Amino acid sequence: MRTAVGLLVVMVVIVAPARAFDGYEHRSVSNAAVIVAAKYAEGTADYAFIAQALALATKEKETFGDLTVAADWFQNVTTLTTSEAFKAVRKRQRIYMAWRKGISLHRNMLHFQRQALCTYLMLHRNAVALAASPDTWEASLYTEAVALHFLQDFFSAGHFVTPRKHSNDAVAGSLHDHFGHTGLKVLLAMSSDQTLAEPWRSLVAAVKSQLGVLPDAVRYNDADLTSLDGRTELRIGGDTYLNDIPGQRLLVLLISAQSVAEVLNASRNSSAPAEHIAVCFNERWAQRDGPHAHSFLENPASNGKRGGPEAALRLETSPPAKLKPHLTIRFLKSDACEKEVPRCEASENWLVRFAVPPDAYSEQGNLEAKGVQFTVAGLPAVRRSISVGRLIYGTDPRNTVMVHDEENKPLDRYFTSSLVPLYATGNLLFVESDRYRAIGVRGELAYDLPLTAAGATLMFGPNIYKFHGGRATRLDVGLKLTYGFDVMNIALLLERGHQVDDNGRFHQRYFITPGVELTLSNSWYRKFLHFPRRPCCNER
Repeated sequence: MRTAVGLLVVMVVIVAPARAFDGYEHRSVSNAAVIVAAKYAEGTADYAFIAQALALATKEKETFGDLTVAADWFQNVTTLTTSEAFKAVRKRQRIYMAWRKGISLHRNMLHFQRQALCTYLMLHRNAVALAASPDTWEASLYTEAVALHFLQDFFSAGHFVTPRKHSNDAVAGSLHDHFGHTGLKVLLAMSSDQTLAEPWRSLVAAVKSQLGVLPDAVRYNDADLTSLDGRTELRIGGDTYLNDIPGQRLLVLLISAQSVAEVLNASRNSSAPAEHIAVCFNERWAQRDGPHAHSFLENPASNGKRGGPEAALRLETSPPAKLKPHLTIRFLKSDACEKEVPRCEASENWLVRFAVPPDAYSEQGNLEAKGVQFTVAGLPAVRRSISVGRLIYGTDPRNTVMVHDEENKPLDRYFTSSLVPLYATGNLLFVESDRYRAIGVRGELAYDLPLTAAGATLMFGPNIYKFHGGRATRLDVGLKLTYGFDVMNIALLLERGHQVDDNGRFHQRYFITPGVELTLSNSWYRKFLHFPRRPCCNER
């Protein structure tokens, strides 16, 4: 038992500094986006504002891109949009603030799917509004730097596929890292007659003219810069693989540069720029009846009646509505994102759209969850237990699967259940007290409570007890309550187990014991234990 507890302590030490959703590519891409956007907008934006943006992006430290990176470390990202931004970042990087980073990484649903797009749009519009006055140029740049984090996250395969809201950390991490590794096909329409259309042609020209000053991590050659000409599809990987895939890196850079250029242009002209980024998103869908089809994207789903999420990005020339700065991103609600990010409709007016592969999810339509769970619990001389389990199942979180009617139109309701989100584990169990030892198996069915740091787990399984005077097999059941970050929790076990009394008789008894629980997806423990990183889809 002492060895097991020691092992758990070692694993906790390993996990403590780890960051589940990583990607320092944000820094280099965002700084490069400013350099490219400054060249692209040099005739349409205020020169003084361009100079201020370039100075922030080309500093040795505390750069524009560092604010993009830091968005992972804060729940309230508006902290990073003020003059105190870098002071807050320096404080958050201290060792004793690691728990605050943990909370932010645990409650990070704004970095995924529709929530990511909504958060980007609101922050980006704030940046555009703030760019109208020289007095707020610094706040405008800081706000745009944070906005780019969410835009870039969305173009990571794992962030696009994973329904993060209401998901257990290990379940979401399993799906996030699986698609970050395997990649996802993206359909492109950036060219006309085998030549890049505007503004992409001018943005690529800006990249070529600035090759000598771009960060080393985003340097390109001629093959990279012409790779989007005439392309109709591209395979993208996860955020930590961005530097492995030049085509994806260039696509994300160009889109980020277009976004920055919209902010720079707002400094000279109070009206919106001629072209601005617009996005749409559809949740995963379930079709109860009718043929397999969809109004936006034909999608060969796993069983013919389900499809993955869908999204499109386009450039619009009509000016967006006038907006005042709105800096309450922390308190965004789902209905706000529903309004800000429209559903995708059938249209040829798209620039980039996504196709989810048929094997994205299991045949039943549930999430592929793969990971391990390790629990140590007990009180001295009463009951002590070690449980080592395998994460084997995860359900779709609430409100992440839309229902389509017989005519393939999305309905204003979701395919959901009061029992989600669930995840299941199968465990090997060792129990001991001062009078017996037991070994057995245990199944666990867990439910994450609406309080995002809490969960409840039903435990059941047979155990073989060996004690002085005999052996017996009994079915034990119990309830486990957890509180923490899903990855690392404190636990309270309420069990109907068995005990040997002072007279050596074996009988049923109820136990209440505290414990510690660690749950990791496969990809996470590979990172924590420093397994070699698997290569991603390296397609141009």
